[in-house]
Amino acid sequence: MVSSSSKKKNIIAQYNLGWLYRFGKGVSKNQVRAMELFLLSAEKGLLIAQASLGSMYRFGEGGKKDLVLAHMWTNIASMRGDYSSNRNTSLIEREMTDLQISHAKKLAVKCKFKEYIGCVSMLTGLPNNDIKSHY
Repeated sequence: MVSSSSKKKNIIAQYNLGWLYRFGKGVSKNQVRAMELFLLSAEKGLLIAQASLGSMYRFGEGGKKDLVLAHMWTNIASMRGDYSSNRNTSLIEREMTDLQISHAKKLAVKCKFKEYIGCVSMLTGLPNNDIKSHY
């Protein structure tokens, strides 16, 4: 049986490995892999992984730029007490329509209710995974 402490260390190790891939430190830079690892950690509730996903979606690192998902993840991190995510959420909103902001906030609430599991898959299967397909 794996202890709670061991599980927490594994979540942090996943995040740390993602960070290495994101910035190419000691490994070949691979932002797609970084995003995968951050998502695993974010779904397990790691605050810094949630904030990092918001940043990656905001700038299109590891995939297509997605302001709705960027807002969702930074909003979640902000609600959980991450001050920099609060500021980042405000900056992201400057690039969004009111409809996009409203949708992102609803997604954040749904994601939090689901305890962060499957948050991105709430949007999977939608064509192009772009902002128009979020509605």
